[in-house]
Amino acid sequence: MNPDKLDQLLRASDPADAPDHSGAVDPLLRQSEQQWTVLSRRRVVRRKRVTLCLAAMGLFVILGGAAMWVRNDPGQQDTSVAAVTVPDSSTNHAPTDLADAATAQRRPSPIDAPDQPKTHAGVVSPSPSPSPKGKRTQSSPPRPEPVPQPAKLARTPARPGQPVIDHEQRLAEFAAFVDRAGEVDSDSWRQSRDYLAHQDARSQRAAVSLVPQLVDPQQRRKAFDLVCAAAADSQRAVLFHWLSHRSVRAMAFERLATEATVGQSIELIRYAQDDPDRTRLCRNIAASPNPEGVEVLLELAQDARWRSAVGAASRELHRSHLQTLIMRMRERNAPVRTAAAFVLASVPGEQLDQVLASMILRGRFRQPAYLVLLSRNTPQARAFLAQAAARQDLTPALVSARMHFANIQPTLQQWIEDSKGTPHERSNTSQQQFSDALDDYRCARLADTRHDIG
Repeated sequence: MNPDKLDQLLRASDPADAPDHSGAVDPLLRQSEQQWTVLSRRRVVRRKRVTLCLAAMGLFVILGGAAMWVRNDPGQQDTSVAAVTVPDSSTNHAPTDLADAATAQRRPSPIDAPDQPKTHAGVVSPSPSPSPKGKRTQSSPPRPEPVPQPAKLARTPARPGQPVIDHEQRLAEFAAFVDRAGEVDSDSWRQSRDYLAHQDARSQRAAVSLVPQLVDPQQRRKAFDLVCAAAADSQRAVLFHWLSHRSVRAMAFERLATEATVGQSIELIRYAQDDPDRTRLCRNIAASPNPEGVEVLLELAQDARWRSAVGAASRELHRSHLQTLIMRMRERNAPVRTAAAFVLASVPGEQLDQVLASMILRGRFRQPAYLVLLSRNTPQARAFLAQAAARQDLTPALVSARMHFANIQPTLQQWIEDSKGTPHERSNTSQQQFSDALDDYRCARLADTRHDIG
């Protein structure tokens, strides 16, 4: 067949048959080939990653299953560590502290039984035992009986030959220890204090309990100071513990009250048992500028057991409480007014009388100031009241104050007598009646001139 002219032209124009075909490569074709090569490589990497992940997951599942099978296998449990926590009774002495006893109870020790296999280093090694004839030998020994928990085991009693320290011997040793301490603040005393402070808790509790049992008062006082110094921050707790012991109660309460703040003194109120204890607490409360102390004193003054202590402590009343107590005379509550009058009546000196007179002359709170002056009944107060009765501008407030004072006067007089033990100084009855009549007469005639000084 002769080639067609057109076919020859088409074949001649085919790029594949061109002589320079190897050098004339299409750039788009080369780029496509490179992209396909990169994608194929990525596909291979992804397949490898998926294969490794699946292999790891399969290995994990196999290992987990094997571990669970080993854990649940009864034959493996029989060869586990056989140790139980029992009290350690191998020693021939009692534990020196509660912490040692607790450690002894927690110490694991192997169980030695004749019918059980022997242990080496806490691990049971199965011992061969003859199997009965005619029967198939078991693959594993029977499971041991369950062992009770360590916390439920009773403490092992002391052996018959174990030495027991006599109480009298301990007391004698403690007394000798106190005597060897020497004088307070000496070198030997400091060494004994440091030695006692670094003892274990059981020895320290024993020392605290032995102090009230000492017979010699001087020796007991010395042991008291030594234990308090060794207690340091725990001293207050030790002193509260000693309040229940009669032999050291007075020293403990005195130490607590001496170093107590107002809040701590209020806390000690329920522990006071006699007048010296109450007086000591009331003095701490009265001498403090804390405003809470005034309210406590007013409450205690209404209690007959505390009235004498409040009266004695009012002599040391802080000056910042005077204005508060004077304002308390305006209360509608009669017991509160009586308590305030009782406290102010027990304050010694002329300074309070001068302050009250200045308040009346300046026209500030005349009626409560008059009530306090009538309650005090001192020479300076009586002299000022006589002068005030002679002045027309001061008489109306004085008459009103006396009418209010008549409501609390019997109770106040009784409280003062109870606190002092002797009848309180009273004014002349006839002179008092004459002054009252004179005041009534002046008030009737000078009703239109009643006014306060601004």
